[in-house]
Amino acid sequence: MDLVRYFSGLILAGSLLFLVLWLLKRSRFGAMLPSSPIQFVHQVGVGPREKLVIIRYQGNEYLLGVTAHSITRLETTPQNQVQSMAEDQSKHSQG
Repeated sequence: MDLVRYFSGLILAGSLLFLVLWLLKRSRFGAMLPSSPIQFVHQVGVGPREKLVIIRYQGNEYLLGVTAHSITRLETTPQNQVQSMAEDQSKHSQG
């Protein structure tokens, strides 16, 4: 009987912890939590299990080729070029 109580209490505590963490992530307080330094920008599927992914890390953008078995860096755009491309896009969208 004690073993059943122990495991049911353990399952209940784990479930409550999961629920609280999930709610915290969903709420506005989740924005206060430290976020990942890697930002996902865009992805395009190029095959059944292959895709091209653009990520941003420390201001630089990286084009990655992702397959089921590997991840390969294909291109790197330095921070200053990323900023100038963003400025060019905003000029074209305004004019």
